[in-house]
Amino acid sequence: MKPRLPSVITTLDMHPTELSAAVLQGELVPCGLAFLTAGTTDTPIVRAKTMSVGLSPAATLERFSAAWVYACTRELEIPVALCVSTRQRKRLSYPVPFTSRQVVLAEKERLLLGGVSVTTPLRTVCDILLVEETWSVRERVTCRLITQRYLLEFDRIHAALEAGRHPRRQRALKRLALMARASRIGTAQK
Repeated sequence: MKPRLPSVITTLDMHPTELSAAVLQGELVPCGLAFLTAGTTDTPIVRAKTMSVGLSPAATLERFSAAWVYACTRELEIPVALCVSTRQRKRLSYPVPFTSRQVVLAEKERLLLGGVSVTTPLRTVCDILLVEETWSVRERVTCRLITQRYLLEFDRIHAALEAGRHPRRQRALKRLALMARASRIGTAQK
C-alpha cells in the first residue's frame, strides 16, 4: 500500500522533479507556493499553510495576499504582500518576491490560520481601501467579495477607517461610499 501524502506538499517534502511528476499524474494540484493532494478541500487554512515555507513568524500576509487566502482573488499575486508590526522591527526574507511594510497591527487585526499570520477580513478590506493606488475592477471586486463572504457591514468598515490616522483615510472613505452605493443599487435590481 502506498503511503498517504500530507494534504499540503512543498519543496521541503519532495524534490521539484517529483512534484512535477505528481502533478502530471493528477496526484497533486498547485496551490499558492505549494501543492495540495488531489481531493484536499481548498479552505483559508489550507491556503495559508501553502504560504508557510520560509515565512518569518513576524510576517503577516496582507492586502491581496490575504484576500487570496480568503479565496476572494483567483490567483496568488507575486510579489506577495507582507507586513510587520512596528513593535517587532524584523528584517524579512521569503523564498519568492515580496513587498513588506511596517504597520501598526493590533492582535485583533490578525488571525493565525494554519500557523500563518493573516490580516483579518476587516483589516484586509481597510488596507485595500487605504493603500492601493488604483481603484479598478480588481480592487472593487475583491473588497466586495470579502465583505459578502465574511458578512462585513459597511458601517463596521467605516468605523474601522475612522478609528485610524492614515493619511489616505478620506480617499478610502470615498471608495467605501462608492462600494456601499453600488451594493444598494445591486440589491435593488434583484
